[in-house]
Amino acid sequence: MKNKNIILLATATLIVTNIFTGCKKDDDDPTNPGTPNESELITTAVLTFTDSAGVAPDVTAIFRDTDGDGGAAPTQFDTIRLKNNTTYFMDVLLLDESGSPTDTISNEVEEEAVDHMFFYTQSGVNIITTYLDSDSNGLPL
Repeated sequence: MKNKNIILLATATLIVTNIFTGCKKDDDDPTNPGTPNESELITTAVLTFTDSAGVAPDVTAIFRDTDGDGGAAPTQFDTIRLKNNTTYFMDVLLLDESGSPTDTISNEVEEEAVDHMFFYTQSGVNIITTYLDSDSNGLPL
């Protein structure tokens, strides 16, 4: 069980790392398509796991680094603890909490689904990942 939690924590780390480096703001200027994309700041990732059978309580894990990549260390980095032999649905909420009001980056990711994809990596555990969300091309989000 301890190894499973460490692996899940490592997976969440990879997700958060990919989130911080992978989201780019679109350049909607069709007259100058060569303009580089501006990065979106994602300071917080909230992972909510819901038991598909509705028996186990929801599990929420948060990664929060309000000054973004670099600078101060993250202020919250929760351990993910899930029940064995249980199927979970996971929701990802991405936020920019560096200003007020908080910006929900998840909305942009959904709007630009064809430009985004989340990757999940497991090691040393028997976990099957199935994508349930897809973009307009039918590809996983």
